Amino acid sequence: MSDIEKTGHVPAVTIVVAACNVEKYIRECLESLVAQTITDIEIICVDDCSSDATGRIIDELAENDDRIRVFHNERNLGVSESRNLGIDEARADYICFVDGDDIAAPDMSELLFKEATSVGADLVIGDYYVADGDTARWESFYGGRDISRERMERDAILGINGLSTSVGVPWGRIYKRSFLLEKGIRFVPGLKRMQDMIFNNYVFELAGKISFVNKPIYYYRIHRSSAVRAMDMGFADTAAIIMDELRSFAAKYNKEWEEVLITKEMNLLLEAITLYPLRKAKSLTYCQKIAYIRSASDKLLSELYAHRGNVGGSSLFKLKYFLMKRQMFGSLYLLCKIRYIF
Repeated sequence: MSDIEKTGHVPAVTIVVAACNVEKYIRECLESLVAQTITDIEIICVDDCSSDATGRIIDELAENDDRIRVFHNERNLGVSESRNLGIDEARADYICFVDGDDIAAPDMSELLFKEATSVGADLVIGDYYVADGDTARWESFYGGRDISRERMERDAILGINGLSTSVGVPWGRIYKRSFLLEKGIRFVPGLKRMQDMIFNNYVFELAGKISFVNKPIYYYRIHRSSAVRAMDMGFADTAAIIMDELRSFAAKYNKEWEEVLITKEMNLLLEAITLYPLRKAKSLTYCQKIAYIRSASDKLLSELYAHRGNVGGSSLFKLKYFLMKRQMFGSLYLLCKIRYIF
């Protein structure tokens, strides 16, 4: 039993780490959290039934730091349910989410917590680094733009003016737990993609106050394995859940957003169903790739027809949609392959 459990002490910040098969990165991730400049934290690690050494490494580090609390899922539940477990188990009223293959800057928790408590924010967003190999570039969700809360929310939710990433990820920010519980905001169980975007749609819409830290506090790591892991042969089956969630959100808060939201997410879904066979080039034959795209496209088309008979969006999206509708899957694959290469 940790000191927190013995004394009932409430830490300032809970950091939730959902991890699955990231043995190459999890040690560095947790070491960056243990070394936070604010020491009054708890770190909840949810090992989502990893088949590699991820769980063992987490247990090893937890033995040396009683601020680390470990949960091992008996079966693979997905990142949504793992993060929801973290929300349920958190003792602090401020929560950060960190991916098991990323790294937190030493002052991440301190800067976000101080900003949240000083201004009474339900959400505080920081800048971040994109780490690609030995290089790291500073990125900002808002670039210090002086825009109104209403404009920021609309642009972010609709994914325009370069702000789609601000809704699409839960890392690099801090959430007030009591706000999430009061509004019933959770990650959608079972979704393999876009669960972060749906979660943050509600956060942006319902938050009383959102604030910013204009300093990079998080290292988002780019590596090929994470991208491939996001795609699998059953991914297209999640399209119906995603579309239902988007329609439900738009119906509740702004019906005018539905057209843009659906087109935006259909574009991402269409990109996803072609990225999987592209990134599995060595293990799938050409016929298997086309068969996958055909099957996934059928599901995607049924969702489009359920929404409306035609689509908006960019010229490229309309071309992809045309090829999909005409069952020209070889041409669709070739188009996406050219874009993937260049």
